[in-house]
Amino acid sequence: MSGRITYRDTKPFCVPASLDELTGPSTGIVHLPVRLSWAPGDGCFNVDDAGERTTVYQCVIGEGSVEDQRRYLNRDILTDIWPTLRLDLAITAAWENRFTVLCGRNKWLSLYNSRNVS
Repeated sequence: MSGRITYRDTKPFCVPASLDELTGPSTGIVHLPVRLSWAPGDGCFNVDDAGERTTVYQCVIGEGSVEDQRRYLNRDILTDIWPTLRLDLAITAAWENRFTVLCGRNKWLSLYNSRNVS
């Protein structure tokens, strides 16, 4: 251990108290502010498109407040796409620790854990 502190170690993130709070749109276009989506473009994403939906969920979970999560995320979509979302390991672990319906389902966290078992 080098004692080095990384951004990953200090970057704050939010987790809602309940997935039932996530009542965002399940279809249509959402417009994410630049504080949530830093990508070039106008911040508009079609949640009917699998790739754009994934981008929205990764941005909002990784960068958003609980209020943002309530506004943009939908519980049913989240639980459906959770296995393939690529998020920081600490974020994924926090969400899986809070919500049993997500626990053990994210393939990226599972892969990391399986490679780091002593």
